[in-house]
Amino acid sequence: GGASLKLVDSTVSSNEAREGGGIYNAGDLTIERSTIDSNRADRKGGGLRDDGTTSIVNSTFNANVASQGGALSSAGSTDVVHSTIVGNIATSSSSAGVDRNGGTLTISYTIIGNNQRTNGSPASDCSGTPDLLGFNIVSDESGCNPVGEVEEADPLVGALDDNGGPTETMKLLELSPALDRIDAAGDKCESGVIVDQRNQARLGGDNVKCDVGAYEESPQLELDASLSVDTQNYVD
Repeated sequence: GGASLKLVDSTVSSNEAREGGGIYNAGDLTIERSTIDSNRADRKGGGLRDDGTTSIVNSTFNANVASQGGALSSAGSTDVVHSTIVGNIATSSSSAGVDRNGGTLTISYTIIGNNQRTNGSPASDCSGTPDLLGFNIVSDESGCNPVGEVEEADPLVGALDDNGGPTETMKLLELSPALDRIDAAGDKCESGVIVDQRNQARLGGDNVKCDVGAYEESPQLELDASLSVDTQNYVD
């Protein structure tokens, strides 16, 4: 069999290849809390081409380019959970987001949105009918297989940026439909995930539901208006 690799708190950026611009996998691959961005493939899988077995959790795919499957293309067994797949590009009529061309591709609690084609045809987030399980936010549902609940909407995320943590992420904007959509199960999200891509807790305090995607928006702390500062104890 192929080799095994676990990629954690890592960035794979600005690479080029015929297939699998960022990563080509024919073994066992785990991607956790990582960002795959600005990679390019001439054919399939701008960010990732999977011909093996891949688990992706709490990770972001952005600005990757390929003829087929701008973000990722799978002919193996690929499972994507709590990830953000936004702003990738296809140079053909295939999906600019995720592409299944054999094997299995399952996606849950994930944002797939605003992925574009450069040939003038309408944008497409899925091709090859990948299975959408759990709850997902998708800009364009055509080409997907919505097994679970799917909301077709603009995900309203910010640009890839330093939002804390070891890798850049895409912050959820104030009116994002991804906010507070996933029920909790004890101290975990319904998905079983505890932290987001930045390794920050998804639940706690006023946060009683989890967000879709790799980024968890933490509630802002409200100051108690009754608190006051005694300036008499301060001297110049």
